[in-house]
Amino acid sequence: EQLFQKAACLGIGIELNLSDMNFSDEEADIVLAPYRVAKQCGCKFYCGSDAHRPRDFTCAKEYFERAFDLLDLTEQDKFIIKK
Repeated sequence: EQLFQKAACLGIGIELNLSDMNFSDEEADIVLAPYRVAKQCGCKFYCGSDAHRPRDFTCAKEYFERAFDLLDLTEQDKFIIKK
């Protein structure tokens, strides 16, 4: 909690990593628990793929949308990179 409070205070975005978003329904609460804490602390989120090949993006939209829904993320939760 302290880490995420500090991240929110400093305006540091929290990455939703594609490779972590492929979880079963049974694993959802465990996998998403830290992200829920981050959201409660006021953190903003961005998506990261760590993709190395085009096929690594095959399920990206589906996985990220599922995570957004389960975390109840909206446009207000989006991390914006400031120039």
